[in-house]
Formats: sequence, C-alpha cells, structure tokens
Amino acid sequence: MTKNITVTDRHGNLIGTTYPKRAKGLVKNGRAEYISGCEIRLNTHAPIANDTEDKIMSKVIDFNAREFNFDKSCDSNVGSRLFITDCSGENTEVFEIGNWYWDWTQIICEKQLEKNTEYVFRFAMTGGICDTRDETSQFVICPIAEGENISSAWENRYAYSLAQAEYKPTLSKRWGNGFIRIYEIPFNTYDCERFAFVFIAMHAAARIFPAKELSAYADFEDLSCDEYYAQRAQNFSYGGCPGGSFNCSDGANMNFNNSNISENELAEALRSFGDGCDIQFQNVNICSSQGDHPDIGYMSDGSNFDFSNANLTSKAVSMLVSKLGDGCNVCFANVNVTTEGIGNMYSVGHKADGVYIDLANARIPRAVVNLINSKLGDGCNLNLSGADIYTDGN
Repeated sequence: MTKNITVTDRHGNLIGTTYPKRAKGLVKNGRAEYISGCEIRLNTHAPIANDTEDKIMSKVIDFNAREFNFDKSCDSNVGSRLFITDCSGENTEVFEIGNWYWDWTQIICEKQLEKNTEYVFRFAMTGGICDTRDETSQFVICPIAEGENISSAWENRYAYSLAQAEYKPTLSKRWGNGFIRIYEIPFNTYDCERFAFVFIAMHAAARIFPAKELSAYADFEDLSCDEYYAQRAQNFSYGGCPGGSFNCSDGANMNFNNSNISENELAEALRSFGDGCDIQFQNVNICSSQGDHPDIGYMSDGSNFDFSNANLTSKAVSMLVSKLGDGCNVCFANVNVTTEGIGNMYSVGHKADGVYIDLANARIPRAVVNLINSKLGDGCNLNLSGADIYTDGN
C-alpha cells in the first residue's frame, strides 16, 4: 500500500501524504473532506498544529537491527548482525537471517504501542528468495493481549509472505546484482498494547535493514520480482549449462579454465552442479562482487572440483566450502586466496564426511583455513603441505 493521497490543511497548505484507507477513515469520521480523488483537506478541528503527517495519520516504526534478537524458541537459527556499505555508499547495519539449507530462522522484537492507533512498520529487504521457489520468507505482526504470551497469542498473528513478493512491496528496485524491496506495512493496534514483530527465513538468505525515504531510490532502476527471475533465467546459460535450466543434471562435466569470472558468476555455476560432477576452474581469476549471498544451490556429493593455480577471494572459497557434500575431492594446489570478502563469507552449512581438500603450496588466510576445518566431518583429509597461511593480509 502506497501513501498516494495528498493531505492539506484548511488553507490548502501541504501537510504530507497518507494511505487511501486512512484517508477514507478521516473523511468518514468528519476529520477531513475530499478535495479530489487524490487529495483530502483536514477540517478546522483537526489537531494539526506544528505536527507532521506521519504523527497525524499514523506512527511509523522503522526497522532497527539492534532491537531484534534471535527467537530462543527456535533452535535452528542462523545469521548475524553486521555492517555493510550499501549501494548508495552508506554504512548500514543489517540483520542477515537464513541460509540455503533448511534451517528455520526467526528474529523477534517486542514493543509497547498505543491502543486504537494506526502504525506503519517500515523496512528494506534484499535476498530472501530462492530460484527453486520453495523458500519461506515472512514478516509477522503478533498482538499479545494482557495475560497472554507470544505462544498463546501466535494463533492471532498477521503473517505477510515476502517470498516472490507475494505481499507486494511499496517499492522494488535493482540493487547491485540483486534487487531491493521497501515495505511499508500498515496495521491498527485496536485494544492491544503489546506487539511482537518477527522475521522468518528458511532456504534463502535475507538481509533486513532500515529503509530510506522513497525519494532516495529514485535513481535506481525499477525491477520487480518477476523481472528479476526472468533475467536470471535468461542469463543462466553461463558456462555451458544446458538449456539455461536452473537445475543441471547430476554427473555434469564442466570446464571454466583460463577465464575471469565474478563471485556472482561462480554462484551461478555452483548452483547448477548436482552430485557426482567433475568441474575444472584451473587458472581462473575470481573477482569480488558487491551485494548479498546469491543462491549456490544444494550441497553436492561425490563431486571433483579442481581450482589449481587459481586466484580467488575468501568469499569465493567459502561459497565452494558451503557447497561441498559427502565424498567430494577439491584441489586448491598453488592457489592464491585474497582477503576480499573475509568478513562476509558464507556459513559452512552442514558438515561433510569423506572429503579430501588439497591446499598444497596455497597462499590462504588463516580465517579461511579455519572455515574449511569447520566443514570437515568424519573421514576427511586436509593437505596443507607447503601452504602459506597468513593473517590480516600479511
């Protein structure tokens, strides 16, 4: 729902804008009258003195990552709070939740609000979608009546499905290599004062952060969820994946040798690999891509990955480590791993058994080696002979 009704005072001076539903309510209650189909004028008795439209029409609650915590009732939470530099060049604190596996994640915040008051919960979001379109991505508003707790009140929650933009955002724009959605979700407190706000993610990583004023996104290209999916489908034939399909068959044999690719292109390739694949990335240079963690698909069992003599970012290595399933063989011999993306690496996901990783004569940050070790389950072997393991770029 968009604020597209202009609000003026009795002299015709602009106060601000409001939602169509709110405008109808003000007219119905005798606090305003329609001047046109897109303008209402407050009557002389409306309490407008030195007040803003947001305070008159609704109270805005802006997302604040510091106010949210992992929901302790959920035992599979994954994610973290972190600072990023967004596509406007500003430092922004975000809450990243979920991963590409099936770990159900919830973050929660409780607030005391005023009864019988209209509010708008406002936030920005990137990610939270998966090419297989079987993810869970929700925002929940749960009123908690006096004497209840969130468990007993949960049945009366208001749930908004954010997956595939099933609940339409106020604004949707291209944002780096992905797209950003701005949500302005109106609700009324009625006879309740205590509310819980919950974000839920599963099988897709999402980042939630404060939204700027809509005018701040004016220079960014409009991009809907459907358009984003269509462009990904069109571009997915990278590297010879047959038919541009989102899911290549098991046992694929692919060669990416002697090329320069981005982390996002690597993600596209990894996402197409099933089990028992033979993949070569020899003598490649994998450079950094700005933005979120793109989908790399399911874990791959029994595959061979050859990255010998490659130049990779730390984030690129973490993508491959997250992809590894049981019985994989990985050659990182003579690779150079830079510290780019070291603070934004993929989580390892579930441990893998029977994996062999060759890091002979590699130059690699210690944090990446630690990440690799955390992936290894039973019967694994890590070869570090001749490896140069460095810290903080030294």
